[in-house]
Amino acid sequence: MRFRCLCLTLLLTLPAAALAGFAEGRAAYDAGNYAEAHREWLPLAEANHAEAQLWLGRLHAQGQGVTQDYRVAARWLYRAAQQGHAPAQLELGILNAEGLGLTRSMSEAAAWWRQAADQGEAEAQYRLGTLHANGDGMPQDYTEAERWFRAAAEQGFAAARLSLGNLYQTGLGVPQSNSVAAEWYGKAAEQGLAGAQERLAHLYERGFGFRQSFPLAAEWYRKAAEQGHSTAQVRLGALYEKGDGVARDYAQAAAWYRNAAAQGSSTAQGALGLLYEQGLGVAQDYAQAAALYREQATGGHAPTLMRLGFLYRDGRGVPADPVIAQMCLLLAVGLGEGDAFEPSRALAQRLTPKQLKEAQALVAAWLPGRPLPTQSKTGRPRGMW
Repeated sequence: MRFRCLCLTLLLTLPAAALAGFAEGRAAYDAGNYAEAHREWLPLAEANHAEAQLWLGRLHAQGQGVTQDYRVAARWLYRAAQQGHAPAQLELGILNAEGLGLTRSMSEAAAWWRQAADQGEAEAQYRLGTLHANGDGMPQDYTEAERWFRAAAEQGFAAARLSLGNLYQTGLGVPQSNSVAAEWYGKAAEQGLAGAQERLAHLYERGFGFRQSFPLAAEWYRKAAEQGHSTAQVRLGALYEKGDGVARDYAQAAAWYRNAAAQGSSTAQGALGLLYEQGLGVAQDYAQAAALYREQATGGHAPTLMRLGFLYRDGRGVPADPVIAQMCLLLAVGLGEGDAFEPSRALAQRLTPKQLKEAQALVAAWLPGRPLPTQSKTGRPRGMW
């Protein structure tokens, strides 16, 4: 009887109690007391308070105050989403998309994001647009992608502004327009989005959408580069190397290339390798150049394969190996590097039949992405020169 009375009292006083209890839970959460927040929100969630269900789902997803459990998170988010709670629909869709606590299903994610997007949830609109653009979980449709990107962009969602700019720059689903692309990139760039800053800088560098301006390109590349955007770091390094929009400074170029190379940028690896080979902005170091060239050459970059071939041919930074040199030069020629043809032909005339046969076999066996061999079986560097 006492339990029944307590339940009846709770039901009759739920609106005021819920408001107070939720606020107390939020205060505890903001103070980092996640266990207390859970205690405050649990009875509200069990009484079908959608906002409390959303936050309980977040606690379980993040492992805050409770053991991390995406399945429990999904159950609470589902209860809130079923009530039409847009943020819960958004986050339940994310769990569907990433297969966290639920079977991965882009179509299920799309269904939840569509419900949230129809209620004006900007991130859901952006994610739905991305699905349409990529054809993920639905037929590819750039027109629909543009519609949802625009809906989110007009609410100020920075990533959607970047994506909308990309559609205009490429002319997918909309008439191609660099000036309109620049407008959307600019809005997202002003919000601090590194990807948009890099895209805006690219337009300034190339003179697309407005007058070419290397100083403005450098300014925006720097903003993105300082946030760790590797492409922006490479482009800023190139501006320093050429002296476009900034005073030529090889040391600065090397520093930015090094930052990008550390993130795995093959373009930066090759550019930094060239500076080491030439001793520009860094102490000349053929071994370091060769190591960086090998990293980029693994991806099949023809000019770098040629330069690496020269190092192996001349024994600079690596043990001289005419077979590996010829392999690199042949690969470079096959990948379209015309400047490697004559050096390859000249080297072939100095190889023994066995060496030439091995070089050709290495070329036939190599695939992009596979590390290059470091030495051959038949190369005789001392005896052949």
